[in-house]
Amino acid sequence: AEEAWQAGVEATCKHLLDESGWKNAQVVESAHPYPAISTSWSKEVKIEGSTALKAYFSSHCRTYDSCSTVKAFAGGQHRNAAGVGARVEVTPLGGKTKVWGTVCGGGAGAKKWTIRLDRAFPTSSGTKVQPDAEWPAVGDVLEAKADDGSWRRATVQSVETEVDWYEGVRKPSTFIVKFTDGGEEVERPKGDLRHPVTQHENTKDLEDLKKYGMVPVGAGMCLAVCAEEPRSYTVGYKPGSSVGDEIAAFKLDRSCPLAPLSIAAFQSHGPAQEIGIKTGWYLDLEGTLKGPSKKAFAEILSGIGPITYDASASVSASMADSIADTAFGHLEEVLERFNSKLLAYSSNIKLIFTNSCAKEPVALLPEAVIQYSANKAIKSEIANFTADGEALKVVSFNAPGPAQAAGVGLDWILDIGRTLGSRNPGKVPEITKEVLLANPAQLLEMAGVTLIFHQPNPGKSQRFEASGEFGPSWNCPELPGDVADFHFATDGDGVDYPDRRWGFFALVVGKGGAQPSQEKVDELATKWSEAIVKANGVPEEPAVERDDWDEARLRALCDRHGWDFEWMTEDGERRRRAKELHGGDFGSADGEMKAAAEAIRKYRAHAVDTSSEVGTRSEASSGHLPDGFVETAAPAAAGSSGHPGRRVADLLRKAARGG
Repeated sequence: AEEAWQAGVEATCKHLLDESGWKNAQVVESAHPYPAISTSWSKEVKIEGSTALKAYFSSHCRTYDSCSTVKAFAGGQHRNAAGVGARVEVTPLGGKTKVWGTVCGGGAGAKKWTIRLDRAFPTSSGTKVQPDAEWPAVGDVLEAKADDGSWRRATVQSVETEVDWYEGVRKPSTFIVKFTDGGEEVERPKGDLRHPVTQHENTKDLEDLKKYGMVPVGAGMCLAVCAEEPRSYTVGYKPGSSVGDEIAAFKLDRSCPLAPLSIAAFQSHGPAQEIGIKTGWYLDLEGTLKGPSKKAFAEILSGIGPITYDASASVSASMADSIADTAFGHLEEVLERFNSKLLAYSSNIKLIFTNSCAKEPVALLPEAVIQYSANKAIKSEIANFTADGEALKVVSFNAPGPAQAAGVGLDWILDIGRTLGSRNPGKVPEITKEVLLANPAQLLEMAGVTLIFHQPNPGKSQRFEASGEFGPSWNCPELPGDVADFHFATDGDGVDYPDRRWGFFALVVGKGGAQPSQEKVDELATKWSEAIVKANGVPEEPAVERDDWDEARLRALCDRHGWDFEWMTEDGERRRRAKELHGGDFGSADGEMKAAAEAIRKYRAHAVDTSSEVGTRSEASSGHLPDGFVETAAPAAAGSSGHPGRRVADLLRKAARGG
């Protein structure tokens, strides 16, 4: 019920904004007045597609003092804005090391992010990334693949050639190399050689990872498909059934080095599909080889590189780690064993499958790589830059474009060093740093180039603060980005001054929209407050009471006020009046009743004195008072005037006359 009621209130507010001409605006406000208790709260305001926000405050805004403040936080980097071009950090399934990359598919709001992983090879245009026909030559220093699959520094000792009968020339066939860390000379085909990897500072390249860096062939593009919600399942196959009863085949993709093996197809239903695993799910190779079935996999992979199997010996953790290292260096042989021996394996065995190449969701890095097409100049998106020391800062945008799609906002800066340097993964702009800083407009005219942006403050930072009476301090500056957090805090002072605790009301609009006048904001604030009060209704819980006065309700009323309860019957009222008359209980009333009470008290005192003189009473005889009350009579004293009832009546008449 509460949710439905709140939805109705929100619908009322939206209708009021639409009616006032602010369809894409939002309102953030405090209570009016805000409670005089120590409290704080925050509210996020987001206007999709806006490059900046602007908050306009009502002139009614006021807080008791500087200890009751309104603040706005904006800027930084937001996951819900990151798209193609955003830079991220990926945690492989092994989870010990990390690699950086650039989003090339998916992004904010998508279930999966496709990441182009960073390589240690230069990949900018105009640079050769594949060995040419003359490479390598004797004496060249390079990296060669060792027996365990790792890449190690080596020197070419000699080149073996063979005749190409089609072209009639001799061409290199194999190369004799010697590893610089020792060992005998070994023969390697050209595919097992590569240029030395350059180690860069402040980078996390694929080649920095021991296992995964062995997977790619050459310097081509490597991808990782990372789920926003990674899931991993261990699937067990019991004795009497084989893996091949369910899985038809595995496949290998060296361009996906973090998870190179996956399910190619199923041939029948089985335990993997029962828990939601589908075609294309990845095999967590490292986790599987080092998992509960590591001894079974040592048997299946025995003979590949240095892997050996001893049925009588257990497989230690270090041995399992060595097997995993070797497997990543001999993936074709591993694939062949899996599609034969593993599929036919009918003993108890467990495999680990995952829907992601990463152990956890990718983490954003405070940078973005933006590629502009050959027919799209930078100025089509970015209006202008301004020099900020040794960097350029985006001042404004002309229209949506690749930079904003990656999450770049007005508080981002152009990383000139990386944009113009060798680590630029695309086309480097043909301009010097000095010219760029002196005349940024030259860069805006370029097309087909790659720019690298950096976010100096990844988190939101405070952009506005106001308190006290309304004045110039309540003029909020432009808030970069499409989202901002408004924070209100008070220490609770001013309990006796509600007029000084009015609080605040702000109309938040996106950049580019119409700017409201102060009168319009104040008018909206008044209408808004009235509408909210009506929409919220009475906050107290309703109390339901019966409309008729039955005995239960009458008794409750008497209990509440300390009254005695008695039904208004003829006999009951007569007894009550008679007892009042007999007891003289007239309270502290004024006038005639007070005089009557005093007369009765005098009479009682006189009766006591008379009784003591007479000594003893005679047997009582009954008499009836005028209202029918029966009272036991005592013998008249000497000189008395008769029945006590008559004496009381006389005293009452005398008291009424003031005698």
